[in-house]
Amino acid sequence: MVDEIDANLYVDNLFASAESTSKALEKCKVTKKIFLELNTNPREFMYNDFGSIAQISPEDRNSMKFQGRYAYHQQLSLKTTRTTKRTILSALAAVYDPMGWLTPLMLRTKQFFQYLYSKDYDWDTKLTPDGIRKWNAILMETKGISKELLRRVADKKGSHTLALFAARAPLQCALSCTSATTKTLVYSWQSQDCQR
Repeated sequence: MVDEIDANLYVDNLFASAESTSKALEKCKVTKKIFLELNTNPREFMYNDFGSIAQISPEDRNSMKFQGRYAYHQQLSLKTTRTTKRTILSALAAVYDPMGWLTPLMLRTKQFFQYLYSKDYDWDTKLTPDGIRKWNAILMETKGISKELLRRVADKKGSHTLALFAARAPLQCALSCTSATTKTLVYSWQSQDCQR
């Protein structure tokens, strides 16, 4: 277990997985014991199995509300007050997406920023009316987008195939995960230009 802790410790977060509820609870107990011997109290345990979390003492549970969902949820929100190259880059940088799940949704915004760079816009020069129109169209396209991804896509046993499909016009993408017994559509999106 010490090797698993070492391999899966990131700053002050420990990520671990188990094949069953009983194994997850055992890992929790062993981890707690190891850290208590180091005079550290691990807490805020989080599971995607409600049977497991109910067996953990309330003070050790994560305070995050699950609302009955087994999913990762990300909301895309781009806002600018004055339309310049600087404010657009700031809006892009403000999107917190450490796993890159929103990258396909952000493609047009990144392409637009490349367009601004190719036109040699100064950082604080207001965009032309055509540039503002294009940016507003991108804002309208991304307005209200939210993505929810399953937390458990595939089991750890067996082999799996990830397939990513993308099309430029109209902008579309999909990611699927298949194994000998399961097929899961992990992610799909298309621009508002096309029929849904």
